[in-house]
Amino acid sequence: IEYLQNRYGPPREMKTNIVRNPLGLAVTNLVVWLTYDFLQIPIIIRSSDHHQIIASYDVTSPSCPLPYGIKVGVPAEYVRRVIGSPDQIDPNRWVYYANLDCEDDMFPEEHDTVAFTFADGAVKLISWKYVID
Repeated sequence: IEYLQNRYGPPREMKTNIVRNPLGLAVTNLVVWLTYDFLQIPIIIRSSDHHQIIASYDVTSPSCPLPYGIKVGVPAEYVRRVIGSPDQIDPNRWVYYANLDCEDDMFPEEHDTVAFTFADGAVKLISWKYVID
């Protein structure tokens, strides 16, 4: 959390909530949501060792540019030209999976992903999700 606040400054909003461990263990974790004008980041703090984990983040504004000129507001076809064909295509959303071993991988949800949500043919939201073992 300190690293993110040093990098981006104080968040516009910070919320916390307690969640049950997804593996069904009898422990809970703290989730701290940092919201900036251009970015939302949930940080999981494990109760067992207080280790901080970023499981996902959402880019919500063009003021948070990414490598190769990808940002909120660019046309969908620019994303395809820079990154290539998506692994999953829905009407207003493209998903790219990281580290797929082959095209017939049976469990793509078990891979890190980046998803682009579109409105009027342009990027509206960029979401990263990380798989945590």
